[in-house]
Amino acid sequence: GEPPLVLFSCEVLKINRRGEAVPRTLLVCANSIFLLDADARRGARRKIPLRSLASLRMSEMSDNFLAMVCPAEYDLLVVCGRKTELAVVLREAHRCAMVELGMGGGDREGRDGRSIDAAGRADVGLR
Repeated sequence: GEPPLVLFSCEVLKINRRGEAVPRTLLVCANSIFLLDADARRGARRKIPLRSLASLRMSEMSDNFLAMVCPAEYDLLVVCGRKTELAVVLREAHRCAMVELGMGGGDREGRDGRSIDAAGRADVGLR
């Protein structure tokens, strides 16, 4: 088939379950997020359908941590120097994907679309 349209790409550090930072390339496409090996010799390490993404958790600090919460799978924690741009693109792509499925609308969030929890993390609601 036709290759997916890439909406955003950047180099990130994926934090694995042992707390190690592993370089990866993150691609945001119209319906999925792809995590690729940084050397690009291998195919996608992980594919996350946008509809399975429940929320983004962003650090309020300048550490560039961003967590993608996927209730059906394990969450993804990355360090991204362009985390604000990534969050904006993910939010818009997620909204478009949900409208395609007939599940759009009904946002219940503040004016800026974020709420801050007690630990100082911003939660960007996607649904």
